[in-house]
Amino acid sequence: MTSSTSVATRRRWLCGTSLMAAAVAMPCIAQTAKSLALKNPVVAQIVDMSQAQQDVSKDFMIGSRAAWQDTNLRGGIGGKQIQHLTLETDGTSASVRTALDSVKNNPLRVALSGSAGDALATQLVTQARQSGLNIAHAAPWLQNSSLELDDNTFAIFAARQEQITYALKTSSVMGLNELGVIFGSVHDQTLYDIEVERIAASMQLKLQAFNAAGELRLLARNMTPRTPAVLLFVGGTRPTAFQKRSPMDIGGFRVNFDQQRRSSTYVTQTMMTLDGRLIGQRINDGLAA
Repeated sequence: MTSSTSVATRRRWLCGTSLMAAAVAMPCIAQTAKSLALKNPVVAQIVDMSQAQQDVSKDFMIGSRAAWQDTNLRGGIGGKQIQHLTLETDGTSASVRTALDSVKNNPLRVALSGSAGDALATQLVTQARQSGLNIAHAAPWLQNSSLELDDNTFAIFAARQEQITYALKTSSVMGLNELGVIFGSVHDQTLYDIEVERIAASMQLKLQAFNAAGELRLLARNMTPRTPAVLLFVGGTRPTAFQKRSPMDIGGFRVNFDQQRRSSTYVTQTMMTLDGRLIGQRINDGLAA
């Protein structure tokens, strides 16, 4: 898959997610707009446009804009046209507070929808509660499982704990007792370290943390046979280094991509009966996946 195709696929997915966020917010918007007799209610979207987050935020903002345009073309909500207000921040607490104050001071505002990403959405939940801003908040990127949510907040996606638990459930059954976590940056480690430690402890897993600090290649060189077999990557949204498909040695294990960008030609074939029993397994070398 080419990088341009990857971006297009991700953008379509983000557009679909934007539509989901809009759909979640619609009932609250309709009720609020009706009770306040607003002609053109405002739905505010606050996004983190810092360097590390802007790659995803831009696409999600574009998808949200398209979603609300489509909603208005279909007659809006309850016959009312929706104004989509986007507010960009640099991800700092001060800039988030400024954006939230702008929303609070807008008499037409009825909801927050499409907050991106997770750190910003977490700040919005906390600051909105402190400032007494009582409106619906559809936040698909909110994954902080340690955050106490109120009745106004709709996280949409599973929290980080559920995601990690699902990803590791097979490994834990197979006797996994240690987990490695790689943080994309010092900032990511500051944000998520305590939460990831708590999740690992709840799964009775010993945690070994690594900080990539943007240098994944250097980190890979320093890994040894004693490095945990399963590594969880947390943080980093830039198309994070994965577009550079150069050969790499990870603790003695060679990862080498061919001209078709395939990392391996090994194929495992498992046969299963109708009742779910495994009846055989065959590993072929030289077959394309």
